[in-house]
Amino acid sequence: MKLLKAGDPCPCCGRPIPEGLSAKRMLFLSWFAEGVTIKAAVESMSSKETNEPLTLEELARHNAPVWLKGKENPMLRHDGWVIIVFPNGLTGKQCQVWWPGSDVEDIPRLEDYGKTWAAYRRPPEAAEEHPGAGTGPDNRICAG
Repeated sequence: MKLLKAGDPCPCCGRPIPEGLSAKRMLFLSWFAEGVTIKAAVESMSSKETNEPLTLEELARHNAPVWLKGKENPMLRHDGWVIIVFPNGLTGKQCQVWWPGSDVEDIPRLEDYGKTWAAYRRPPEAAEEHPGAGTGPDNRICAG
């Protein structure tokens, strides 16, 4: 992390940082500037990354929460962030969908993947022609 000094642009307002600020405040401003830089880098990367539905093979290797779009599937309760597990690998007929904060899983059929349900790295954008995704009370990863 680059430590800011008097005269450097303030990460909050862009004006030069004045002389005489405490070491604690300078450290905070330096930390904040680092966060702003990291946020910009992440936003730049994610805007370039496509958000096509994952293939079943990609999904089995993903090992991270995914956004599930499955309202059209009667075996799934709604769209949202989930963990998907393949207890029998891709040779099985079903997978397990675990919802945050729940001990209950949904069990959709693998043969329906891409037809009535799909998984994404992040919620699909409306511009990607997936109306309704990313809206409403289910668009959150926590229960808060």
